[in-house]
Amino acid sequence: MFHVSCYMTLGSSQVVRQWTLTPSCVGPNPTSPTLCKIYMQFFVYILKSVKDDKFYIGQTNNLTDRFLRHNNGCVTATKNRRPLVLAYSENYNTRAEAMRREKYLKSLKGDIEKKLNIKFNE
Repeated sequence: MFHVSCYMTLGSSQVVRQWTLTPSCVGPNPTSPTLCKIYMQFFVYILKSVKDDKFYIGQTNNLTDRFLRHNNGCVTATKNRRPLVLAYSENYNTRAEAMRREKYLKSLKGDIEKKLNIKFNE
């Protein structure tokens, strides 16, 4: 896996976007924003609260950063349920796929284990 920063100018300011690339993304110009965007990974994740044993389902393009934001209290939905552990994650090639999966998993929260055919550690 490769980490790439793409620098783009929007008006008078410069914007930095960072992507994690799969080896198949590396080519003649791995810093190209178009090339990077095609291979950006998205994650659906399930966090479990150590405090109340409840689950939180979300999606992101940076799982590590998002997990840290949850545990640092930067996410309103989980700030009072810390500490949180990453119970499960899946990766997808597009945000649309990740969002569909997130919506499906949230549709019947009580059946998460059944839908994923796994048993979470208690």
